[in-house]
Amino acid sequence: MQVRKFEAKTMKEALELVKTHMGPEAIILSAKDNHKGFGLVGGTSVEVTAAVTDEVLKRKLLAEKKLKEEARMRFQRASAKDQKRFINKAFDRAIETEAKVRRPATSIPYIDIEDESPKGRAGRVMGAPTPAPQPSRSTPISQNRAPVPVQNAGGMEQVVSYTQQQLQTVKQKSSHVAALENQIRELKGMIESFNRVPQNFVNAHPGAEDGIPYVLSEVYQRMVKVGIDSNLVVKALRKAQSTLGADSSKKPALVEAWMVQYFMKNLEVTERLSTDRYQVFVGSTGQGKTTSLVKIASHLLLNEKKRVAIVSMDTMKVGAADQLKIYAQILNVPFAVVRRPQDWAVLESKLDRIDHILVDAPGFTLKTEGEPEWLRRMLPTSRQGVRMHWVQSIVARDEEVMGLAERYSKIGFQDVIFTRVDESTRQGMIVNFQSQFKKPILGFGTGVQIPEDFQWANKEHIADLIFRITR
Repeated sequence: MQVRKFEAKTMKEALELVKTHMGPEAIILSAKDNHKGFGLVGGTSVEVTAAVTDEVLKRKLLAEKKLKEEARMRFQRASAKDQKRFINKAFDRAIETEAKVRRPATSIPYIDIEDESPKGRAGRVMGAPTPAPQPSRSTPISQNRAPVPVQNAGGMEQVVSYTQQQLQTVKQKSSHVAALENQIRELKGMIESFNRVPQNFVNAHPGAEDGIPYVLSEVYQRMVKVGIDSNLVVKALRKAQSTLGADSSKKPALVEAWMVQYFMKNLEVTERLSTDRYQVFVGSTGQGKTTSLVKIASHLLLNEKKRVAIVSMDTMKVGAADQLKIYAQILNVPFAVVRRPQDWAVLESKLDRIDHILVDAPGFTLKTEGEPEWLRRMLPTSRQGVRMHWVQSIVARDEEVMGLAERYSKIGFQDVIFTRVDESTRQGMIVNFQSQFKKPILGFGTGVQIPEDFQWANKEHIADLIFRITR
């Protein structure tokens, strides 16, 4: 199999190159537009990948081999149908010529004819065993002649002989003819298989299997590249086509702008912290719960002049409570560790003048049977309200995030904080998460600095994060 890539300014020119170099029976594997200035002379171009079997390519080269320059130019300008007809005819002629060259003049190249006297014929009976003839004086014994039965002109069976070397020649020529017949059968089978394959390069572009037209394949690919689920992209593109109409939906830039507005419109955000007394941060280990808690505590304390306390429920991870205690000392706010459900009542009596109590929950995956029940039992209860924030790193895989969020949704969380957005180039998870769980976004962790690297969510900011509008 020969696979080659061709680049030209237009699709028509690229297909002409494929036909010229690989023949009319080449299969188009893929086609794409180059818009980034890496193509021909830094401009836009079309890149086509084509394939052809070795046997089909040999047939094309055989057909072109004896053509003069002018005839070759006419052949290359001909239609694919005419080229294919010419190649088949030239190949058939070559097969016939080769068969004539290799065909012996007679079925037996050398025969010693025995004495055809009536006496000799009368003394022989059809089918009767005949003694092998003795070698003549003119033929050396070393030639080792072998007896071969043939029919003479009178219809009687006659035994003739020829050398072992001549026998080997006959066998070799027969094997060559058989090999040619096998090759012809294989070629016919390949041609029949090729004719059953649809010859349409559009089937290879991204999104074709979902019915996305070629003109919108680049928009589809860009949306999938930023991490948005392909099913959501297909749904949005179909809606864009029906909304914009036939003419406008053929303009990729207009469709992409519509898609950005569509996803931004369907996003749900909460741009500031709620007034609930307890703000609980939940999620698995390593997602940024503690850092997000300290950033929000710093914001409440410094920017909103709120009275804040920090509480740790994480008595399982070594050093977790000690780390929070150090942050609380830096911020000069109260700090406590809760180990039993009844500790909340003691805490309430001592922190009655605090506006917000920020709680750091243990990093559970909720896969074990006892974790969900323990977390439900340990969570605070208050008439002044408890709001749970699910904290998730955006660099995790979508399937892992969705499975974890599904388990935490049974506990109940009201909004989500995405962290480490500065480390990822695929923020499409935000759209996928909103589509499945319909939970508003509270904010983003964009680095390690406290409290600077935290941003409250708004739709414009999220659209910029996902689609890199402002770079």
